[in-house]
Amino acid sequence: KTDEVKASHATTHLRCPSCFQSHEDEDDCCATCEEVRAAFSTRGIASRGDYVFGQCVKEAYSAAGAQPEEGCRIEASLRLKKVPATLHVGVARRPDRDLVAGEWQAAVSHLDLGHTIDGLAFGPDFPGLVHVLDGRQKTGHHAPDSEHYLYKLQAIPTLYEEDGQDPIASHQYSVLEHVKAVDLASKAEDTMPAGLWLEYDFTPFEVRVTTSRKSMWHFLTECCAIMGGVFAFSGMLDNFAYQLNSRASGGRRKGGEIEMFAQ
Repeated sequence: KTDEVKASHATTHLRCPSCFQSHEDEDDCCATCEEVRAAFSTRGIASRGDYVFGQCVKEAYSAAGAQPEEGCRIEASLRLKKVPATLHVGVARRPDRDLVAGEWQAAVSHLDLGHTIDGLAFGPDFPGLVHVLDGRQKTGHHAPDSEHYLYKLQAIPTLYEEDGQDPIASHQYSVLEHVKAVDLASKAEDTMPAGLWLEYDFTPFEVRVTTSRKSMWHFLTECCAIMGGVFAFSGMLDNFAYQLNSRASGGRRKGGEIEMFAQ
C-alpha cells in the first residue's frame, strides 16, 4: 500500500493508544479509529488523507485489500543510544490474518521479503564516508518458504575535522550478512520470524579523520626544496659522468705509450 501508517504511540507518562496531538493533554487516549477522528473534529483539525492512523489500519485494509505485487517503502530517522540493539522490519511469528483478505491468507505463509536498501547511515555524511549497505539488493525468493535476513553492523564513532570548518561527529560501519529460509506455517517454537533484522553495536574506540591545508609559504618552501634536490642530483650525475670519462681517456693514452716503446 502507498499510504503512510502513522503508528499509535504512547508517551512515557501513559501507555495507551495516542490521539496524535489532537488533544491539549498529550496523555489522552484514543482507543478506536472513531475516537481519533472525533478528537480531530472537536479541535477543528481536518484529518489528512495521506496516512492511516494506527487505530484505523483494519478499516483501511477492509476498504482496500491487498494488491498483487504491492510492497512497502520505509523511511525513518531514529535517535539511538550507544548500546547494542536490534531493528526488526517484517512480520511477527504469527501474523494477524484479520489484516489480510481471505484469498491472500495463504500467501502470508510464504512472503517474498526481497528488498533494496537505498540508504543506511549512522549520522551525517562527511567527505570520503562510504555507506556499505547503500544500494544493497536482495532477491531470490523460493516459495513456499519466506526469508530471515540478518545484518550485523559494527558502528565506529568517527570525528571528521577540516581546517576552517566545524568538526563533524558521525559513524562508519562494517557489516556481516546472513539469510535463512523460514517456514511461517511451522508451529515450532524455535521458528525464526521472517523479515529484516539489523543488529548493531558501537565500538569502544573512535576514529579521527583530519584534513588540513598547507599555507602558501609552506608550499613555496617545498618547491625550493624540490628544486634544490633536482640541482644537487643533476650535479652528482654530472660529476659521475666526468669521472668515468676521465678514467676512460687516461687508460687509452697510457696504452698508446706502451705500444710506442715496444717498437
